[in-house]
Amino acid sequence: MINKCKKVRVVLLHPPLQNVVSAATPDYVDENRGFTPPMGLLYIQAAIEHSRHESIFLDANIEGWSHHEAARQALFHDPDIVGLQAMTFTLPDAYLVARAIKSINPAVKVIIGGPHPTIYPRETAALPEVDFAFAGEGEEGIIEFLDVFHNTDARLAIPGIAAETD
Repeated sequence: MINKCKKVRVVLLHPPLQNVVSAATPDYVDENRGFTPPMGLLYIQAAIEHSRHESIFLDANIEGWSHHEAARQALFHDPDIVGLQAMTFTLPDAYLVARAIKSINPAVKVIIGGPHPTIYPRETAALPEVDFAFAGEGEEGIIEFLDVFHNTDARLAIPGIAAETD
């Protein structure tokens, strides 16, 4: 059951990495760590580009934005959904952006995907400012999720989607 009435507008946002959980690694590891592009978000961006939905990708880490500024920039594009990626060690930053988004516009839905929600989908979806967690390869299910986004019951039936109500 595809709702053809309305496109879904998505902002995919790589959060600023200011509170990364780290371990006791040797200095040379931290000194030689390079920038890793958020490939999961970029794959999802490519999938959405080939659908009837709209998306934009923003990289708050590269732009040097704070969590609040990242939320403000994302909401400037008037999205239905803001998608964030989180590994366990970057979850604090993704969560702080989600919290900032909800403080500005509680109606915008926040979805977090990536390795952390793949391992802990229900726990991720249970975070107060997170509406959905996506477990697994997001580019494989995101279009189906967007196609039924305006149908509350149908979107929760998409494989890999967890919501606080689960």
